[in-house]
Amino acid sequence: STVGASGRQRIVPLAGRAMFTPVLSWCSYLMAFMHSQQYRRYVGVDVMLSVCQKAEFLGEWYRKAGIDKQVDILCTPSEDLGDDTDFLAKNKDSFDTVLVCPPYFDMEIYAEGPQSIQSYPDYNEWLEQYWHTTVAMCYAVTKPGGVFALIGNDYTTLDGKHYPLATDLNDIVSQYYNPVDLYYLQ
Repeated sequence: STVGASGRQRIVPLAGRAMFTPVLSWCSYLMAFMHSQQYRRYVGVDVMLSVCQKAEFLGEWYRKAGIDKQVDILCTPSEDLGDDTDFLAKNKDSFDTVLVCPPYFDMEIYAEGPQSIQSYPDYNEWLEQYWHTTVAMCYAVTKPGGVFALIGNDYTTLDGKHYPLATDLNDIVSQYYNPVDLYYLQ
């Protein structure tokens, strides 16, 4: 970024930056990507076909509105991409930014697609087989010096079971990425 004559900071576009989101989060990351001048390529992943279809629709809608950016949507479990040699070969060291708000284990359960809670119903198994595998895959496709941003929070179920997600998720992320900042949202 640079500081303009008014003293206000302005963002200088960095052509060619790429963003990866291993969950689509109801297309919110895609919309932010489309309105950013810094990014030109987006790859988003989700297991719910209806969400993937909405993301593809949005990508096409923005393209028709004159925002010509590359958008690829993959409808597959993110944890499976670590074994996808074509995906890894095509995307190794490709992404400047990885942004993710993962499912909160069993907090939200959807009937559509192969949900991680269905595949890994034990919390520790979910952390290892879903989250750790997803983070390892993200690391493989992040450019050296790239940023991994995690949005997560602890939660307690209605029956009183507490999940320290913020700590548990961050402990795994820290095995691959060097923590820079931590922000508490309230």
